[in-house]
Amino acid sequence: MEKIKVGILGAGNIAVRMAKTANLLEETEAYAIASRSQEKAEAFAAENGVKRAYGSYEAMLNDPDVDLVYVALPHSHHYAWGKAALLAGKHVLAEKAFTENGKQARELFALAEERGLFCGEAMWSRFVPGADVLRGLKESGKIGKVCSVQVTFGENMWHIERIWNPHLAGGALLDVGVYALAFASLALGGDVEKVESFLDLSELGVDRQDAILMKMKSGEIASLYISCLAKCPTECTVIGTDGKAFTDNMWDYGDIRILAPDGTERERILSPVEHNGFEYELRDAVSAIREGKTEFGKMTHKETLRIMDMMDEIRARAGMTYPDE
Repeated sequence: MEKIKVGILGAGNIAVRMAKTANLLEETEAYAIASRSQEKAEAFAAENGVKRAYGSYEAMLNDPDVDLVYVALPHSHHYAWGKAALLAGKHVLAEKAFTENGKQARELFALAEERGLFCGEAMWSRFVPGADVLRGLKESGKIGKVCSVQVTFGENMWHIERIWNPHLAGGALLDVGVYALAFASLALGGDVEKVESFLDLSELGVDRQDAILMKMKSGEIASLYISCLAKCPTECTVIGTDGKAFTDNMWDYGDIRILAPDGTERERILSPVEHNGFEYELRDAVSAIREGKTEFGKMTHKETLRIMDMMDEIRARAGMTYPDE
């Protein structure tokens, strides 16, 4: 079967990861890279085994051989270039957070449906093997009845422009908070009854650290703390009436420990990724495209919108908006 040709918008670190993944899989190839600089695009192509290099995003979208466009740009650019790719007849896989807000996401999904094109959020942690362990905790009974989720994550990232710059839709919430919300969603499901939050905003109006509380309709509670100011331990815990599940990895959940109430280890569930973790979302995107589907099965449009709307609510409560909203 002919390979899906992946075109990558943006030549940053995450684009390198996708290029390597696309070339590792039998189903895909890293076919094109687009940057605002022809020189940078050519260097990226040479270093990462990409066939074609374009010095503008428009030029790559005009290449009739590009099948799937991976949007590896700052959050502020996802909507415009995701839309441009769809209008050019390309399938779209856009990095998390999918867009700046729910309104933009709805427009992209509606356009994809109208044109019969795949469009999905590259929330890679939803597709890795460890995600299925979290999804199954409630039914497995490994920790009794699931009661709550606790997540802490912090890194000193404030020197990075995409984090502090409101014109790039920066901030802790869209960059790393979305992972914490994804962890809670995997473990508890999507029936959120109420969200409370506290955001520490910079002088430019971008969130530096956030505390989020969620109450589910069935009674479970999630407590999430994320920071782009200071390093703190990464601890993701699902607490039940008969123990807890713990991992110190907020992304691929490759090492989950099941602990008894006294802290002794009952089970250790190792779910290593095959390559670098991106292979699962890319394979699922290819499967959806070949089956004529417009969305993922594991990260549906509805689920992306649910989390986007939650982040909109959290930002609105704090009075945090982006310049183009």
